[in-house]
Amino acid sequence: LITGQLLREIAEDGRLDLWRFYARRARRLLPASLFVIFATLVAGYFILSPDEQSLYSKGAMYASAYAINFWLIRWSFDYFAPDAANNPFIHFWSLSVEEQFYFVWPGLLLLA
Repeated sequence: LITGQLLREIAEDGRLDLWRFYARRARRLLPASLFVIFATLVAGYFILSPDEQSLYSKGAMYASAYAINFWLIRWSFDYFAPDAANNPFIHFWSLSVEEQFYFVWPGLLLLA
């Protein structure tokens, strides 16, 4: 879908407006993502220990920057480990990979 949109824009305009592309992505994803992160942090304030709050607030920071996959790798989190379910932001890893892909893919299409 995204590739088709990008190729169509390149074919029609002869160029790709990266600012408009990233603005569309931000308008679509940021409101819901930030709401989930904020709601999770608020709920965590009431149900998590201070150590867990500290750990997961770092996860929230990385999730909001779409970089939690790097944080998870750095701390050697295993997505399939039994305690992985305790991380409230682990589901953001796929969104992070997707957004990182969209930083590279438009440039590759332009080069092609």
